Amino acid sequence: PASGLTPGQQVLVTPVPGANGTAGSSGQAPLSSPVPARVYQVGAPDQDGNVVVDLLVDSGEGPPVAAQASTGQVAIVINPGGG
Repeated sequence: PASGLTPGQQVLVTPVPGANGTAGSSGQAPLSSPVPARVYQVGAPDQDGNVVVDLLVDSGEGPPVAAQASTGQVAIVINPGGG
């Protein structure tokens, strides 16, 4: 988000389609719907402007969120209502 993220902020981890509108190499996205999360820590931008964001999610959601993030096909959406 352009406004930035802060620890404690509630967000949604949202799967997004790839460049071709596909879910990834397997054709099946690890996430099928947004997952609620809370920002734990926000790193400094690297030389390319990429920022690492550590998120807290329910334990059962961790593996699919990590798998989705590894594809690069994920967006973090601020959830102002908090749930």
